Amino acid sequence: MGRKCSICNHPSRDDIDQALLSDQTYQALAQQYNVSLSSLGRHKKHLLLQRNQAIQAQNQAAADEQVRRLIDMEAAAQQISLAALESENYELALKGLRETVRIITATAKIRAELNPTWDTLTDIIREALMPFPQARMAVVTAIKKACDYVPNYF
Repeated sequence: MGRKCSICNHPSRDDIDQALLSDQTYQALAQQYNVSLSSLGRHKKHLLLQRNQAIQAQNQAAADEQVRRLIDMEAAAQQISLAALESENYELALKGLRETVRIITATAKIRAELNPTWDTLTDIIREALMPFPQARMAVVTAIKKACDYVPNYF
């Protein structure tokens, strides 16, 4: 196991974190807090990673809440549509069905934005690996082993 981050254990960690996220130079921070330049660099890397992960988690939670609300709305629209159908109010039943379809479409759109398609991912991977033909072949081989499928354009 690696060493613990000296900045994470520093008594002024919160101040250092704020300073790292501002425009202060590493040299000034190193002198002010009596820490090394390299420890500041290492700490900033995992500070930014933690910050990005927290933002992603917040975004995921917000999207999950939107999907949950849409699912509740879908159920309500279906109930209204069924009740209208049972009372032979076909115009209202069709409106309920249209609303259900609109809600299903919105739900699918949010889910698609959260989960990129295979094509999107392969485009990203292919582009990133263009300068590295050996790595590209290693990825193709690993995918073949994992799922017996690799798109022709990879």
